[in-house]
Amino acid sequence: MLKGRDTNPFLRPFAQVPGTASCLQRPVVPTFWISQQPIPCFVEKLCFFPQSPPIGIMECRRLAPTLLTFFTQARHLQSSGKPQTGCPMPYPILSPSCRALALCLLVLAAWPTAPLVAAENAVAHADPYAAWNKAGLRTPPPTPVQTVSVRDYGAMGDGRHDDSAAFESAVAAVAKPGVVAIPAGTYRLARTLKLASGVVLRGEGAKASLLVFNMGGTADALIDFTTYNSRSWSSLTQDAPLGASSMTLSSASSIVVGDVMEIEQQNDPAKMYTDPEWNQDWAQSVVGQFAVVTAISGQTVSLDRPLRAAYATNLSARARVYRMGKNVGIEDLSIRREDPGSAGGDTIHFKYAFNCWVRRVESLDTVSAHIYAESSAAIEVRDSTFKRSHDYGDGGRGYGVSLGRHVSDCLVENNVLSTLRHAMVVSQGANGNVFGYNASSGRKCESDAWTPCDISVHGHYPFRNLFEGNLVEEIDATDYWGPAGPGNVFLRNVVSQEGIEIMDASHGQMVLGNLLLSGGPLRVEQGITDVVLTANTILPATSADGGCDITTVPDSLYLAAKPSFFASASWPLLADDQTANPASMRAAGGALSPVKPNPGLVYAINLLLQ
Repeated sequence: MLKGRDTNPFLRPFAQVPGTASCLQRPVVPTFWISQQPIPCFVEKLCFFPQSPPIGIMECRRLAPTLLTFFTQARHLQSSGKPQTGCPMPYPILSPSCRALALCLLVLAAWPTAPLVAAENAVAHADPYAAWNKAGLRTPPPTPVQTVSVRDYGAMGDGRHDDSAAFESAVAAVAKPGVVAIPAGTYRLARTLKLASGVVLRGEGAKASLLVFNMGGTADALIDFTTYNSRSWSSLTQDAPLGASSMTLSSASSIVVGDVMEIEQQNDPAKMYTDPEWNQDWAQSVVGQFAVVTAISGQTVSLDRPLRAAYATNLSARARVYRMGKNVGIEDLSIRREDPGSAGGDTIHFKYAFNCWVRRVESLDTVSAHIYAESSAAIEVRDSTFKRSHDYGDGGRGYGVSLGRHVSDCLVENNVLSTLRHAMVVSQGANGNVFGYNASSGRKCESDAWTPCDISVHGHYPFRNLFEGNLVEEIDATDYWGPAGPGNVFLRNVVSQEGIEIMDASHGQMVLGNLLLSGGPLRVEQGITDVVLTANTILPATSADGGCDITTVPDSLYLAAKPSFFASASWPLLADDQTANPASMRAAGGALSPVKPNPGLVYAINLLLQ
């Protein structure tokens, strides 16, 4: 976010966006006071304002204690006729029908309707083309046929000797799929460790197995998995519409079921080049994705994922088979870069990689990105920690997890990210990816002209990505390199400092049920269309801003139920005042909050029946 912009949380530029909706624009429910606490004028809303927004079952569940207090105290007001502060009409007006209706709603609230409400909300907001519920590994990791130890190939692990050759020998020797075990110790490496399909690097824990790299200032990645095994391109002979599960090619003779196909088309200048600077040689034909072939009929190829964009023959849409490397894993270890690497360099790099994973890894002191994936699919990064960078300047420095060209169907979940320029990045047509329940803090940038965003939808048209349940300091779509594509969704995130901004002709974004602290702002640049803003709360704020009904948005857009890593914590995020996710609690060294009990509905109902 550029410094000097007007960040007044009470300015509402997004209210001018055609077709938007937000709880900040809903009618304000009158309030009255009981025991010095403002609460909705529930009875008036229920009985006398049928034109106001209806009260849902989940709202009744939350209002049960309020109703109990109201009806208990209202009995003492029935003989006095004293009006309550803030209400538009005098009390008492407690007709039998109103009392009965309130009782019925409380009874309904006692039933386990939350799953039904959540399912209804998910259907209303679901993207039928994104397939976020399928993000991550396409298939489980294969069973290893062999495990070898780097110690068997001469690794010392004493923090002094160069163990590069021993690691290379172990990777080459292990039968695939296999595990290269890294016993506890500190291993020094002086060159890129290149992995092969089916190899899993497995330590004995992030606090036990430490890899320290000194690359002598080169731009090489520390750990790299790159494959080059493509077939020739074949043009689409007819347009393939958004959501199609097949495409017709000029030739399908060399394609077999199970092949991974890469689809792409040329950039559309009208949509993507709002500034001539965005037209770069290294960012051509960025709209694309990967999908697996499920059937072939003549020249028509069926795919296991819907097309997330419309592919047009007038944009030279084409596809090819890519025999991608797969089933590489990095688990239970720490990686630290020792040299500052003035030329750049990622810590872990995936290119043309499929069905690979990073789990329970601690990565310290990168230069470019802790993890950078390009031209890859079905990568899963979870339960890990990414901290600090040697460099926080321009040119892709100081990133956490960055998904680039055509990267699709990846899951980045339950990670801690700290002291980075951009913690979570999508760019160059990345699509169908999920960043779920991560925590980022301590943004850092070498320039004092702007503040960096943790979540960066970073231009060159990334589309249909989901950011759900993350705790961050700022979200921007986009902050450079031109518009974002449509369908990126920001759901149930907590943004602690500088809010959410939609910029640079990034049409078609969705911002649902987020909590913005420090006054936001939630800002959409003028002229951007088809943006949906629903149930977002800005605090501190007026009563009109703070009362958003979070139950009107889905619990999740990729999870069917509470994930196991939430343990005893309440889920979904922002329900029952649950504003911390497991990653944020892990970062703070605290325990997860317990599930809060259901309010005393039975007691309230019994009192109303008296």
